[in-house]
Amino acid sequence: MPVPPDPVLTPVVGSVLFAPTPFAGSDGSAHLVYEVSLTDFMRTPVTITGVKTLDAGAAGTP
Repeated sequence: MPVPPDPVLTPVVGSVLFAPTPFAGSDGSAHLVYEVSLTDFMRTPVTITGVKTLDAGAAGTP
């Protein structure tokens, strides 16, 4: 099992508040709904341009 990298100081910290809720989409695929909290620790505005999710169970995932 790979070791997670050391934490890195960033101006914005995100956390998932609740376990994702799965549902069946009209496209026949399974989807997950996440509620994410973002906290900006800097005094300057930050623009979030995207969010990337990773499969913690996938091989090679950090």
